[in-house]
Amino acid sequence: MVSEPAMRQAKKPRDINTKIAEFVKMVNEVGPDIPQVAKRMGEHKESVRYWFKKLIKQGMIIQPSVDFEKLGLARVVTVAEFAPEYEGQAEPILTAMSQLCYVQSFVKTLPEGRYVVKATVPVEWTGQWIEMMRRLQDAGLFASLEFATFDWCRNAAMKSDYYDFEGGRWEFEWSVPAKVYPEAVEGPSPRAQVDSIDLEIIRALQRDETRPLSEIQKETAINYKTLSFHYRKHVLGRQLLKGHKVNWIGTGYNPENDGGKHRRHTYQPIDILLKEVTPSEKATVMGMTNSLPFLWFEASGRNSYYAQLVFPTETISEAMQFLARALLPVRDRAEWFMVDQKHSLSFGIEPRLYDNEARRWTFNQSDVLSKFEQLLLRIRSGS
Repeated sequence: MVSEPAMRQAKKPRDINTKIAEFVKMVNEVGPDIPQVAKRMGEHKESVRYWFKKLIKQGMIIQPSVDFEKLGLARVVTVAEFAPEYEGQAEPILTAMSQLCYVQSFVKTLPEGRYVVKATVPVEWTGQWIEMMRRLQDAGLFASLEFATFDWCRNAAMKSDYYDFEGGRWEFEWSVPAKVYPEAVEGPSPRAQVDSIDLEIIRALQRDETRPLSEIQKETAINYKTLSFHYRKHVLGRQLLKGHKVNWIGTGYNPENDGGKHRRHTYQPIDILLKEVTPSEKATVMGMTNSLPFLWFEASGRNSYYAQLVFPTETISEAMQFLARALLPVRDRAEWFMVDQKHSLSFGIEPRLYDNEARRWTFNQSDVLSKFEQLLLRIRSGS
């Protein structure tokens, strides 16, 4: 017979775990506002801070889920194979593209060595952006390119009920059929008015949303009162953020190289891309991906769908079987990619691409092509 003290001891981790799971759900909604979270949960601020520290200790950070549609940006996913002579410079080239032409992130695929490139491109420049990439292919940079465009995208919230915060592991039973349905997903948000200060704030928050405005002020050199006004009235008031996400992968933002730092050998990301699918086929696949706690990101277009799923490495066999079943009805129009985390980077919004005086995003295709053509010449000459 188990003694009463032993029973209390056995229950304690689960009680704490339940509280942290509730805390994460609240953070997904209101962000890292400790007093607000504590008030809404009816808990002491000290307890909430303790739970927050446990997340940080496990390598998790809190980041905003940016509403790109409100910023006037559309998602374009490109599957790119670099020409052999440029393979060794692929990642510096893509990093340059993040500064010059809206590339938001890239991942290298295994074993093919192609790159899945996500760009957030101004809606009005999407056609010219794709044309620019094709002209770079004509110039010899790429051996092949595939494009898919999307109307909306979102970061999936952490399904904290499936996570053991005490043990630092997921508890998901693959043998139990999950409820298959997409989460409530809205269409593209209406475009909002923004300015360069709003974008500077969003870029800073993308690194770590727990950073105080005083720290952002020192980094941006923007007057504190101006910064605070734009944060309250524009970023929050105009709902330029869709919500907040607990980055459970353990990927922190590295300001030294404007990229990411990964906790290796813990998770295996897999990207899936569907093209030329019907609305019902897309809804079925979305239902399957949304039934998992491992959905990280998804985007949807008229006849296309893209999702990034991040699986614990010990579940990779079950994950591959799940994806094979989920994609079976559309296997002739589906691609999936194993991601090499050592060759993956994410970038923040680039405010320098926004013309604050004209209040619009800029894109000079001729200028961008000229810069990259000069870069390719230097690479070919070895300089």
